[in-house]
Amino acid sequence: MSNETKKWYQSVPDLLKALAVVITAITGLIIAIDKPSDNKETPPKEPSAQTSVFDGKYQGIRGYTDDDRRSPLNYCLKRYAFNATIENNKLTFKSDNRTFTGEVNSKGVVFINETDIWPQPKQGLIITGAIENAKMTSEYCGNGYFRLYKEK
Repeated sequence: MSNETKKWYQSVPDLLKALAVVITAITGLIIAIDKPSDNKETPPKEPSAQTSVFDGKYQGIRGYTDDDRRSPLNYCLKRYAFNATIENNKLTFKSDNRTFTGEVNSKGVVFINETDIWPQPKQGLIITGAIENAKMTSEYCGNGYFRLYKEK
């Protein structure tokens, strides 16, 4: 019977065994490649795409400069001091019992409007301009300034 050739259906089990060996070898290789190394050092994280050079903690001041404000002095102060944070181009701070949330673009330009303030002012308020010297305009209090200084 040693000279007889096997029929195709007699060769299938041998082919399946060979295929199982190949699949096992490939699976082992994939596991070995995908396994984390035993090296305890991890490479430093690369900054996220949204990380801004302006991210950080800031001291801020803002105030109204118009002498002919439409409000008594206790509503339109010449100076409000506050702490602010910029994270991923998002500016947040609390001032005058309100929470402000605005944006700082890649060139350091601040933008906040009345919809970014809670509770919202009854009349419009916009802050826009360079982070160190932006303009603040209120329909109620008039013109003013807005400045942020990075904490060291």
